[in-house]
Amino acid sequence: MENLSPEMRRFERKPYTRPVNFSLSIGNSKSTNDLSGRIIDISTAGFGIETDYPLAPGHTLWLNDGTIKAGTVRWAMRFNDRYRAGIELKDDRELFIEEGTERYRIRLDEETDRFISRLEQLDKRCQSSVKNEAILMEVKKIMDDMISFCKEFEERAGYNRDELKKIISRFHRDTNQILSKSYCIKRTRIWPQGYQGDYKTLETIYRNSPCSDGLG
Repeated sequence: MENLSPEMRRFERKPYTRPVNFSLSIGNSKSTNDLSGRIIDISTAGFGIETDYPLAPGHTLWLNDGTIKAGTVRWAMRFNDRYRAGIELKDDRELFIEEGTERYRIRLDEETDRFISRLEQLDKRCQSSVKNEAILMEVKKIMDDMISFCKEFEERAGYNRDELKKIISRFHRDTNQILSKSYCIKRTRIWPQGYQGDYKTLETIYRNSPCSDGLG
């Protein structure tokens, strides 16, 4: 285990906390997926991570949200009942720690949490009051706000197409519980017939008759 003091480190670390999901590979062996942990600090060359999984020097790690392509575990140590490790980035662009990109990633998490919270509050109102035009307009406003930010994110955050696909997948996962209350939205996300089936979704919309309860 390599335990570097601040004086010995080549790059200054900044305190930072963020939960993450990641994948891991060891040499040429098969990857281990769906692991979780939290980032505890960042620098211009990498970041520190804390996790339940026993990391070791030489492991290769990918964050599943697309913010880095690959990093190498440089040191690892047992910390209470968890593990801490230092990750050196392999991506020459150092996308993960670019300040503008990182600010947008943080804003995306904040806007997603706000989006879900607003819809959940509205869902509670739907269960305890009569559904009316005012609620419909609130749904439209919540959706428009999220769409507006997502458009700004895609245009300005600096992620490439492959990275955006991973971020979109994470957004779908995080919002699935609330948005799947809608029959039509659920159809467009899971493709129950194995393909988009847009004509069936449009037929349902044109009938203008609710297919779900509450907010859905």
